Amino acid sequence: MRVALIAGGQPRFTHEFLVLLSQLQGFDQADLYFSFWNIGWTNDVYEGARRIQTILPEKYRLAKLQIIDQPQYDLPPHRLNHPPEYYPNVHWAYKRRLGMWQSTQMAFNLIDQQYDAIIKVRPDGMLEKNLHVDQLDLVNNELVFPLGPVHGIPGHEVCDQFVVGTHDGIKFYSEMADNFGKYVPEVCPQWEEDIHSWASEHILGYHLAVNGKKQTRGDFYHILAGTSPAVTKGRSQYTDNHYHHPVVAGII
Repeated sequence: MRVALIAGGQPRFTHEFLVLLSQLQGFDQADLYFSFWNIGWTNDVYEGARRIQTILPEKYRLAKLQIIDQPQYDLPPHRLNHPPEYYPNVHWAYKRRLGMWQSTQMAFNLIDQQYDAIIKVRPDGMLEKNLHVDQLDLVNNELVFPLGPVHGIPGHEVCDQFVVGTHDGIKFYSEMADNFGKYVPEVCPQWEEDIHSWASEHILGYHLAVNGKKQTRGDFYHILAGTSPAVTKGRSQYTDNHYHHPVVAGII
């Protein structure tokens, strides 16, 4: 079975990532495609690749790494004046949520060959048990999501932290980046006053629903650093929220 992993955004490498790599089973080798923002971690792709490769188990290969500035963005048409980005205002929420999908799409676009399964991961996430990727039904399901944690529009709640899919499924998933600005006011007409009702999960659930995609969930849960029962009792220095959690050292 040919498998690829994609990740993007902020390089929040915590011990959960090493746990996740050991939990993913059912294949002999996987290629990694990463697209991270240039936010001070390193601006040298060769140095970044070296640091990532030092932590990878034998069956994982870093195929491509991209370090890039997040593109400039415009808010959707709006009637209020919004001050520059600061936590947790509209610009902060829009930039980080759009950026999540932009970087996911950028990582997917680095792939230049076909795989039987593509897995979108976070470098600060793990599962609550082993996952045999070869046993997932990707013939009848383009995307397989975790059971939780889920959030979003009632009736369309979804986990946006991890997904396993086919090439076409992950292509559709990553196309959220192209539709994000259109979806935000459709999901929440009062989006300028209420940033909590158009979180990434709201937008993803809407993306699936309006395109007639069913949401298939596996029998596993995803766990982020800083939540129970994660290994890391804190947050990465590149985590730009949950400031009440202590900052912990990364693994690279």
